[in-house]
Amino acid sequence: MAPMMDSTEPKAELKKHYKSAQMQKTHAELKEKAASGDEAALDDETASDDKATSDKSELYGIWIAWCQAQQKYGFAILHRIKALQALSSNTNTSTSTTIDERISHLKILYHKHLEALQRSWAEWTAQPTGGRAGDHDESELPRITYEIRQPLAWEEHQKTCHHIPAIGLGTWQSKPNEVKEAVCAALKAEYRHIDAAAVYGNEKEITSKLWNTRHEPEHVEEALEQTLRDLQVDYLDLYLIHWPVAFRYSTTTTQPVDAETGLVDVIDVPIKDTWAAMEKLVEKGKVRSIGVSNFTRKRIEELMTTARIPPAVNQIEAHPYLQQRELLEWSKQQGIVITAYSPLGNNIYSMPRAVDDPTVIQIAKELGKTPAQVLISWAIQRGTSVVPKSVTPERIRSNLEVFVLPDDAFERIQALDRHQRMNFPARLGVDIFGEVGEESVRQSALEWARQQKMLANGQK
Repeated sequence: MAPMMDSTEPKAELKKHYKSAQMQKTHAELKEKAASGDEAALDDETASDDKATSDKSELYGIWIAWCQAQQKYGFAILHRIKALQALSSNTNTSTSTTIDERISHLKILYHKHLEALQRSWAEWTAQPTGGRAGDHDESELPRITYEIRQPLAWEEHQKTCHHIPAIGLGTWQSKPNEVKEAVCAALKAEYRHIDAAAVYGNEKEITSKLWNTRHEPEHVEEALEQTLRDLQVDYLDLYLIHWPVAFRYSTTTTQPVDAETGLVDVIDVPIKDTWAAMEKLVEKGKVRSIGVSNFTRKRIEELMTTARIPPAVNQIEAHPYLQQRELLEWSKQQGIVITAYSPLGNNIYSMPRAVDDPTVIQIAKELGKTPAQVLISWAIQRGTSVVPKSVTPERIRSNLEVFVLPDDAFERIQALDRHQRMNFPARLGVDIFGEVGEESVRQSALEWARQQKMLANGQK
């Protein structure tokens, strides 16, 4: 249960939960209990301690400690679920049924745990002080805010039970030298989610996606091995299929072109075959979780007919101008985390950005926040994780300062949806999102090829 900040004795209530959390002591002890099968320890509630504190800063510190301890508690539940799933796969049917019942109980317990954190966050930030504790060191607020918000993006994953932080650093369109400084600034600000890809041109600094030239099963592990060498790591936390489109294999270009037609050389590689190769990376311990990017519901449903490990994440373009609500709600039902890229919009094609929208700017002024903070908070509040791009240390820190939007502000942003997609590579000649028709994208691809030929010949 979350501490009720508007009760007559909020301090005593916080004390009770803090004492309960302190019973767990450390993450290591919780993991030991979970591994040994001590599920009762995960269910226990301790007696309340009604001794209240009169110091506001102490109250703030107790609340932060409670949230941090609850994170450890969540890890313990997930660890036990994973241990039981491994046990279930190696037992007979009758014993497996009993284990499955215990797993179901722990899943319910875990989701109640997340709901408690959500209620606690909403109740704290609803206070007149905005959740700040008077003389508390303001420089710690981004770190503390992140630690509290991080659990809200956790999703119980059917096979791996891993988690993903709610806010990450996006690196799309960042230059390699810029990325190095941006990642350093992000890690100092305590980001734990960095998003990039081979095609971004900054892979030697960080990556997490399989590019289109490596979709054939025999090239998937080869692509990952190159990434691991570039990063000098032994495994990745998350590896995504970047696009549901395969190109001809190449180690020299990210966009191979057919010499005769001048079109991007798209080939037919069944996504189920690429996914099977991705699953093997999990089995070998080279990747902890796998997912997709720029996939529609139809494409994921097709994938899941053969998948042994369902996708943990689908990273898609999502912002107030392209909200994709139906895909988001369906994904939640499937236990798939939606990660929003370009959550502020982007200016690749000189199209209006949501972060510059007059309504967003007005809401930011009313709430004393930046437009970016408003949009990042809106995205998390509706149930996605986000990877806003920045190379400026101050903005990187500022992007962690999320909050709960008032209902009216949230609905005003919801009303901005206009299905304005900014990232659609029609030049590939594939109707990736099933929105424009095959003839339309074929004409776009032919026009792109014509323009490329003119450029090669020195024509404008």
